[in-house]
Amino acid sequence: MHNSLFAFILLVLTLPSQSYASASIKSSQIDYLIETDKTLSLENVKANLQAGKFTQTTQQNLTFGVNSKPVWLHFQIENSSDQTLEYRLVSSVTWIDYLDLYFENSHNQQITIKTGDRIPGAQYIEPGVGIVFKLELTPGLNNIYLRAESNDPLVFPLSLSRPDKAADDGRAINITYGLLYGFLLALIVTNFMFYRVLGNDIYLYYSLVVLSFLMTNIGYTGQGIYWLWPDYPAFQNYIVLVLMVVYSIMILSFGIRFLNIEESRPKIYKYIKAHQFVGLIAITASVLLHNQSFSDHIAFIYLAVSTLLLLFISIINSNHVNQGKYFLAAVTLGMLGMLITDLAVMGIVPFSWLTFHLAEVGITLEASIFAFALTRQIKTREISRLKSEQQAKYDPLTNLHNRRSFYEIIPSVMNDINTNDQSLCIIMLDVDNFKLVNDTHGHNIGDQTLKIISQRVSKQLRNKDIAVRWGGEEILVLLPNTQINHAEQLAERMRKAIEENPLHVDNIKLQLSISLGVSQFKNQMSLEAFIDEADHALMHAKETGRNKVVISSAT
Repeated sequence: MHNSLFAFILLVLTLPSQSYASASIKSSQIDYLIETDKTLSLENVKANLQAGKFTQTTQQNLTFGVNSKPVWLHFQIENSSDQTLEYRLVSSVTWIDYLDLYFENSHNQQITIKTGDRIPGAQYIEPGVGIVFKLELTPGLNNIYLRAESNDPLVFPLSLSRPDKAADDGRAINITYGLLYGFLLALIVTNFMFYRVLGNDIYLYYSLVVLSFLMTNIGYTGQGIYWLWPDYPAFQNYIVLVLMVVYSIMILSFGIRFLNIEESRPKIYKYIKAHQFVGLIAITASVLLHNQSFSDHIAFIYLAVSTLLLLFISIINSNHVNQGKYFLAAVTLGMLGMLITDLAVMGIVPFSWLTFHLAEVGITLEASIFAFALTRQIKTREISRLKSEQQAKYDPLTNLHNRRSFYEIIPSVMNDINTNDQSLCIIMLDVDNFKLVNDTHGHNIGDQTLKIISQRVSKQLRNKDIAVRWGGEEILVLLPNTQINHAEQLAERMRKAIEENPLHVDNIKLQLSISLGVSQFKNQMSLEAFIDEADHALMHAKETGRNKVVISSAT
């Protein structure tokens, strides 16, 4: 995904130089004139050009900022061949309100084309490419006059290319935007599903962040006016500006949620909420008042301030939250990309294909890092959940099941036994003279001793057998589908595993033994009676000399 986006930027960066160098087409310098008090006719413009009132520049990416007065451009293209050549002149932004082209070929034939996003029908607009004029250049000098008028930032990134080259470039651009939009839509759907399944609104906020950027990009790249609202130019005038503010509000909402600003920085949280409220009220008021100039200033300034604000809270709080370093890296890349594109469109930094598309690059990288960070959060929460379950069901010292876990498991075991008419046995074991170990060597050695004994007992068991720390140094072993003679044999192996192998704990050699009682479940027997039988057999083993296995007399 990232490689495709960078390839797209590298491609469009090279379009102007490749185009002007082909077929002996040479572009002279560009002359421009800013209208002052009244609208100039083409004849007035030509007179001003002859009088030297135009400003000369060699830049191909001209920008005049927000709320500029109408601007005239003039340049010549020389066709040094002896045949008429078809070329495409592209102004690579689509948000110019009115763009008029006056073309005079070397035979003094004139063509006039009027377009712009204030004119219904979206003629001459190619989404993702710009405003495109098809020209037939006759041999010799061909003159081009452009008049642009817009309340939005007035930008002229011009390029010239042959139709076959433009078709290849157009396919590359369409593929790249297809990949970009597919990636963003996948993020929107995935995070919304996480929100519905996990119930954590952080995923909902991020879905809205990506959705608002996607819609903003669709608006300012011409996709919206071409595909979605071609007959509603008034809507086009405001939708991108509104979405810029919405995107700023959404990314701040996501940021304060991810970084836990509300709890850790309550004063900053209140300022951010006030900032969001003011932005929403201001852009709504400007739209209701039909003041596009005010809307432009609000949108661009608000996005810049929101970017810096988000970067600020990321820096001060990234070390205090899980995955905070990834959030800071993502915000730095995404917001700087948005900020540079914002400033380039406003004319504050030089406008180029790179600065114009840095927002897309930054947001793609940001989205990738956020997706990684959110995935790690899910993994961290799942590990924490499993750890909590482990702590709730298992004894922390011996890692055996605890009593709570036993009572959760036993109903299903009993049901299987009754359904399949299988046998069930219990072994209850206790460490002989364990109190002496604690009194002589301390409770730490006692704990380690019990841990080793539990491990040795567990090694004798099958996967379906269940060992439970019943209390103190007592261990209960549940043996599904086991006859009493097999349970007795298993208990004897456990006894020998302890008796015949001294324990070594912190350089202390301990010769210990265990006593064991065994019982078998019988029809109509209660669980309590079943356990009591094993416990009584264990007590009998202890009372008659310890270090032995005793079968319940009731079995």
